[in-house]
Amino acid sequence: MKNSPDISQIGTLVSRFFHRYHVILYTLTVVVGVSVAIFLLYSLLASSNPKEDAIQQQTTRFDQKTIDQIDSFRTRDTANANFSLPAGRTNLFAE
Repeated sequence: MKNSPDISQIGTLVSRFFHRYHVILYTLTVVVGVSVAIFLLYSLLASSNPKEDAIQQQTTRFDQKTIDQIDSFRTRDTANANFSLPAGRTNLFAE
């Protein structure tokens, strides 16, 4: 029993242990804390997503007025004969 420490030496041993490994213990504590936080946030987000069965399908209806407005749009191939630049301005991109 010669190798077992005395009660008076336990404080010194603990102090030496923390002094020697304080960087490793701090890093380990931070990594474990961040890992737990990420896991809890992930589980919170995973449980808050609605199930596919619960999502309601939204139907879109076009009335005749909307269809007529879409049909009246010009394509980019159709030139507008009434187009003119405002007075007093010059076209910087004209050659």
